[in-house]
Amino acid sequence: MDGTQLRTCLADGGVIANTACLGTQLTAINAYLANHPEIEALNGIGLWAKVGWQCEGGGNLDDALGKARQVLGLMVGPVEQQGTVPPSCSEAPRPAGARWCQ
Repeated sequence: MDGTQLRTCLADGGVIANTACLGTQLTAINAYLANHPEIEALNGIGLWAKVGWQCEGGGNLDDALGKARQVLGLMVGPVEQQGTVPPSCSEAPRPAGARWCQ
């Protein structure tokens, strides 16, 4: 789900620069999923590759997937308690209630 904390975290982590586009994409995806309860799961790397493609100029599939791996790499740090993340990421990618996956 979109939120200021998540956008700030991803920007501070250096993985998403166009946070306005990120917010628009996540809001649209969330609305679509809310209107289609038959969809039980969403592929995390697919979601972030779409964001990379739409918002970060991922001109091809490899670039978009690379951006997705960067986002997921940043987000998994607090979950696995490895590495450091920007202070703005202390709450955004919490494992409790997280709606993303690898």
